[in-house]
Amino acid sequence: SMVFVIFVTFAGGRCRCLPEASASPSSGAPRVAWIDNAKVAMITLVAVGHTGMAFSFGGPMISLSPATTWFSPAAVLGLLLLKPLVVPMFFFISGYFAPPALDRKGPRQFMRANLLRLAPAYFVWWLAVNPLTEYMGYVLTRPAGDSYRYLPNSFHTWFLNWLLVFQCCYALSAALPTVRRPVPKFAALVGLSLAVSLMQLVASVALGVAGSTLGIAAGPMNGPGGDGFFCACSFGGGLLARRSGWLTKPLPPRLVHRSRVGVLCRAVLS
Repeated sequence: SMVFVIFVTFAGGRCRCLPEASASPSSGAPRVAWIDNAKVAMITLVAVGHTGMAFSFGGPMISLSPATTWFSPAAVLGLLLLKPLVVPMFFFISGYFAPPALDRKGPRQFMRANLLRLAPAYFVWWLAVNPLTEYMGYVLTRPAGDSYRYLPNSFHTWFLNWLLVFQCCYALSAALPTVRRPVPKFAALVGLSLAVSLMQLVASVALGVAGSTLGIAAGPMNGPGGDGFFCACSFGGGLLARRSGWLTKPLPPRLVHRSRVGVLCRAVLS
């Protein structure tokens, strides 16, 4: 996937698959405070969730023997309820801010800026930081009958790879007509969520049968808590929300109320 991104970024113009649209001047829009606050809250949930996984399902670096306590079912509830929401919300925010960046820079400069911003961090973590973290886990636990082996991995930085792929696909589609839709009804959101959940379930079962533990490009496609399709749909939802102006004014109160009730029911059923 990273090879695909690098090829399109630097060779897309020569192959005429990455259009060079005229760039528009920056509007200098101020930062949106509630989005920054949402990112802080979600980063906190991600940190807490990864810490808890070491005591319940087994983390990618350190796995402790789970004890039969109240924490295990609480961790399962939190995973099932929050996993398909927290990380995909980051992709929604990224998708929401992608259209103005593409309009301002044009597809080619848009992808080059994204690659220069995200790829160095991805490769540093892939080659050095993640293996070092794995080594620290080995030193702390000293598992019997096992030894440390250096293996580049993207356990904790898979989302950078996925984000670049999504941004690349968006840049490739820049020449297509812009799609705009009204704010969806609650029933439409429920139907879409059920369809994506079914696709995610099928993918999780297929990966489980194949013996895969990391999914596609180290992304969380396997269950429980796989959210790969949710991430893709959320990025597309962010694009559509920006182009359609969904968040330029308050959402319909009826949609907000029903969404709150739906989240509460999901928590109870989980």
